[in-house]
Amino acid sequence: VTSPTAFLTIDSRTGAALDGDVTSITGATPLTAFVTTSNTNAHQVLVGMGNATEGNRLFFFRTRATDASNANTVVQSGDEIASLFFYGADGTSYRGAASIGVEVDGTPCSSDMPGRIVFATAADGSASLNTRMTIKNDGNVGIGTTAPTTKLDISGSASVSTNFEVRTGYASISNTMWVSPPGYSGNVG
Repeated sequence: VTSPTAFLTIDSRTGAALDGDVTSITGATPLTAFVTTSNTNAHQVLVGMGNATEGNRLFFFRTRATDASNANTVVQSGDEIASLFFYGADGTSYRGAASIGVEVDGTPCSSDMPGRIVFATAADGSASLNTRMTIKNDGNVGIGTTAPTTKLDISGSASVSTNFEVRTGYASISNTMWVSPPGYSGNVG
């Protein structure tokens, strides 16, 4: 943007520009809301300028504190640190389409904050968000499971259209698996 018409406009009228659907989804009137009245787009842009290696950053902080006197009250396993929720209007109301959440994934202590990332989507014909993929604090990724026990843990059917390679370790085989290392082709299992 080379010549914006405004740099930042905040409407201090507590949620005046928000309709009832938005406040019913969030559970309260937001403390800050960015509302655009453009009929063509609703782009929000952060531009980081300067001769530095860092880009734009958005920080989320979470504590169990109830006031400023105990601001560093430790969070607990399962606490949500922050989430991004994506809603679309269906002609009647706003409906959840997807979310990305970050949660505490273990017991935090001094200089230790175990976390997990949870990706959720709503299936066609539904507005309920269901966890589809989880990345745990140990780096294990679960697709179709929220408790992955290996680096990639898939619950349900999976397919590979080009190549699947097992370099080291072992593969658990419950039915049939084709393995084609260099110079060999055969049925395993």
